[in-house]
Amino acid sequence: MNIYIVATPIGNLEDITLRAIDTLKKADVIFAEDTRVTLKLLNRYNIKKRVISFNEYNEKKVLASFEKNFRDKSAIAVVSDAGTPLISDPGKSIVKFAYENKITLIPVPGASSLATLLSVVPFNMSHFIFLGFLEKNLNKKERQLKKFIKINIPFVFFESPKRVKETIEIINNINNSLEIVIGRELTKKFEEVLYGNISEIKEKLHDNAKGEFIVAVSAHTNTDKISKDIVFDINLLKEINLSTKDIATFISKKYNLKKNEIYNLVKRQNNESF
Repeated sequence: MNIYIVATPIGNLEDITLRAIDTLKKADVIFAEDTRVTLKLLNRYNIKKRVISFNEYNEKKVLASFEKNFRDKSAIAVVSDAGTPLISDPGKSIVKFAYENKITLIPVPGASSLATLLSVVPFNMSHFIFLGFLEKNLNKKERQLKKFIKINIPFVFFESPKRVKETIEIINNINNSLEIVIGRELTKKFEEVLYGNISEIKEKLHDNAKGEFIVAVSAHTNTDKISKDIVFDINLLKEINLSTKDIATFISKKYNLKKNEIYNLVKRQNNESF
């Protein structure tokens, strides 16, 4: 027996691989997070298969009956509602079950909202932390964000439309120098990608924005690591009353740094000494 972990589209039903379609057609049974959602995809590609609900509410029951109901199947496909299964989705239990019972696991790669967003992020994401869904409780969320902003590594998270503006405001209160990319309804009809610093994002984000959100947050400029030469140049340019914008332009070009980072650094240091 083989268990195939199959990636499905995150919105646009055409974003599915030929291999995924072939795997679903050949599967004896398909385990789906929500059978209604999966049937829409199967109908689109004229795939007629038995679809079994497999989610956080019944996964223990399904696995308990596995030997009786599914052991004679040669191929089982596992899908989530959208994207690559088991990334912030239920279903880890079947992966563990497969290893424990020496069942071959075969990942069938494809769409992922995480990878989709990363492809349009302009700041360095060679290292990043994926947080999945943030805490819903306001105080817990604030502590969570403070922790990861302090680590100073870019991070990515999912957020609901009801809480996304609140979350951006929390990030702004912790550190307003960060850059953000927001993906809303990726690959769908009303897809939207927003990029900018915190203040720009707050202006662009609609009050009644709907859909699924994924957010990437940059690392921040650490003033302790700014070289003495840069500090000297910034102070010198301040003394000749150059504007913050002009200082940022000059320093970014001279030292090959991001203009936005220098701009926010100078703004924060306007009333301080280095």
